[in-house]
Amino acid sequence: MLSQGKPLRALVKMVRGGSYWPTRRLVPLVKKYPVMVSNPALQKRYGGVLVPHARVDSGAGSPHTTGEPTIAFVGTNRPHKGVEVLRESARTAGPTPMSLTITDIAPEDATPNENWVGQTSLSRGVDIVKQSDIVVIPSVRTSAYSAAQLPVKIIDAMLAGRAIVVSDFEPLAWAIGDFGIVVPPGDVARLSLALEELRDPARRADLGGRARERALATFTVPSVASQFAEACRGAVAADADRGE
Repeated sequence: MLSQGKPLRALVKMVRGGSYWPTRRLVPLVKKYPVMVSNPALQKRYGGVLVPHARVDSGAGSPHTTGEPTIAFVGTNRPHKGVEVLRESARTAGPTPMSLTITDIAPEDATPNENWVGQTSLSRGVDIVKQSDIVVIPSVRTSAYSAAQLPVKIIDAMLAGRAIVVSDFEPLAWAIGDFGIVVPPGDVARLSLALEELRDPARRADLGGRARERALATFTVPSVASQFAEACRGAVAADADRGE
């Protein structure tokens, strides 16, 4: 049973109970313990060792050949995900709406260019990414925490060699580097222009190939092994210092 009066156990109990607020008062407590974070924005907030999310490489996706590319959004349709921004941008990118696949339940105002496949499994989500031409993470700011997230689907898209567009939040821009397109959060016009640019298969192939190279070097299990080992050594040493 989780006991009272112990900060680490209190933190675990709060998370298990589904309550994440007020988290500000927990930051000083977290800093007393070994910390492992997944992106630079979280490292600035909490300190600790940066160990990026890692994926097993399952190979590149379908080749970039068509002038009528398909777009994928893999995730849930929550307010901070920016799905409505993406829907409008896909409808207005160029002379005709672009085909958009979304892994959630179709709303009443679903349009003919949209393929709502419902909530699905992780493996099916990866398949959708690999079969698409463009992956968009159109996140919008609803809180400081939504802007600090690094969805692992961006790594799936990078490993698959997809052309990627992300909102200009620090974790997303850091992950994609110079190998994708970064647009202001919530900016339908800028996202539409980015999608229209990616109708060009040569442009998609260039960005996708370079994104895959970055993912192999940064976001696979072998590439994060040394950082993970460092985090583990720090945790063991901290326990020894506390006599635990």
